Amino acid sequence: MAKLSRNQLKSLIKECLVEVLVEGLSSSPRTVSLQEEALPQKKKIKSSPQRRSPLDTARFNEKLEESVSHCTSDPVLGNILADTARTTLQEQIGEEMGHNQQVAVNGDQAAKMASSADPLDMFGDAANNWAALAFNKV
Repeated sequence: MAKLSRNQLKSLIKECLVEVLVEGLSSSPRTVSLQEEALPQKKKIKSSPQRRSPLDTARFNEKLEESVSHCTSDPVLGNILADTARTTLQEQIGEEMGHNQQVAVNGDQAAKMASSADPLDMFGDAANNWAALAFNKV
């Protein structure tokens, strides 16, 4: 059986309750056969990315190449970084919900607290001497 959303499940339960009440209130006994009805699946409509003007694309590519050249002189790594900036990074920027919003909506209590807290506050006094802990300088 397919997964149901919360609203679909509530609707199904309400429908069942109404049927039980109607059958219980009616005086004549009826024989009813149950059939599972497939709920219509909602298709996600993926919005097409907005087209950039050629001038914007040229500027983006120039800045991208400049940034990549500052990061590395290795051509293979440069191609990987450039491709990531053109594709994956743009998808992540264009997402409707960022990570913190996802955690705020779907995360458990600990994840919600961690996403809204300052990392330095989460570890108490140990955060003040992280360098000593990290580099074994006592």
